[in-house]
Amino acid sequence: MKYLMLFIMSLSLEVLSAAYNTTDSYINVPIAKQYRLNEIQFGMSHAYNGSASIQEDEDRYEMDFKTVYAINNNNQVALNLVSNNRFLAHYQFTLSDGFSPYQVGIGLRNITESPFSTWNNNEYIEDVNMSPYIVNTFYTEKTTFSIGYGLRGFQHTQQSLTGIGKFIENLNGVFFGFSYTEKIITIMGEYDGKDINFGLKITPSEFYELHIGLTEQFIDGDFNPQHNMAPKRQITFGISSRNLFSHNDYFNKQIRELNLKIADLEKKELQRVDQQKKKVEVKLISEDEILKARVAELYSKSLEKYNNRNYSESINLLQQALRIDPNNFLILSRLGSVYYTYGFMDHAAYYWKKAHQIEPNSPELKDIKEFISRY
Repeated sequence: MKYLMLFIMSLSLEVLSAAYNTTDSYINVPIAKQYRLNEIQFGMSHAYNGSASIQEDEDRYEMDFKTVYAINNNNQVALNLVSNNRFLAHYQFTLSDGFSPYQVGIGLRNITESPFSTWNNNEYIEDVNMSPYIVNTFYTEKTTFSIGYGLRGFQHTQQSLTGIGKFIENLNGVFFGFSYTEKIITIMGEYDGKDINFGLKITPSEFYELHIGLTEQFIDGDFNPQHNMAPKRQITFGISSRNLFSHNDYFNKQIRELNLKIADLEKKELQRVDQQKKKVEVKLISEDEILKARVAELYSKSLEKYNNRNYSESINLLQQALRIDPNNFLILSRLGSVYYTYGFMDHAAYYWKKAHQIEPNSPELKDIKEFISRY
């Protein structure tokens, strides 16, 4: 499965452009975020126009491939194959630090010296090279909202939308999008400066994402004036992988196993806290170290926040507990795991190292000694 994306790429002879093919975004609208260090993504998307008036097969389908790499927590670059002999580059830099729920990013789309065509017959030239932008993304527990301003690729020269879309087009250069996540499903909508798009993302595992989009909506006719009267891309399908080929893959496996062990300890600790409330004497997880009642309460709440993917609040609660009991092995280990999940490898190594100093012979940490030494 790890080589599925490369295998699919090798089968295609004609590669054309669709959506989902830049740095991290909803469909086309950028998202400001913290990236996972050294994460590598591969993606493929396929756009389809099913209008009866379009008979030529080459005008019905478009396909696109991308490769994305996170240089560090703040920088991400992408290469997008838009035709069988043309690459476009994209770049985004996140200005915000840490775990702020308000992230700000700047970027550059379509890095090329000249106009380009995403069609195999070189029709429908896109004169939107070098498109700078700024974006602000707001995060809550299950939702995100992005709004920003960009030039060229985010602007239009004529109005094409109907209904409420006519009002949106008065804000030339402004783009925005939102998402709502429930378990493994994320729904999203956006206005990318030219088109209104809706999408659905399914995340069956941490390694793969499936995308379904209703793109270029609310336009009369079968052709889109915003793209030199190219056929509308009505439906777009996509698949992308995350972190399949990371050189940290060995450590990822060891840390996932460690997280499972820590989760088992968490379960036992929650049972202990519940019994303690009922004034029942039970054997604690560690006979050498008794958690204070406040520490146990903060630890329990941090687990709830983590399970709801509110990582910043989970870290805040663990830091409060650590101030009360700074040498608590369990809290130090858990902080390392949450920071790793959030993509901050140096923070994770710092707390795992402190945990290792307290209990150097702990079986839970023996598999990540090499990871600690590297960072």
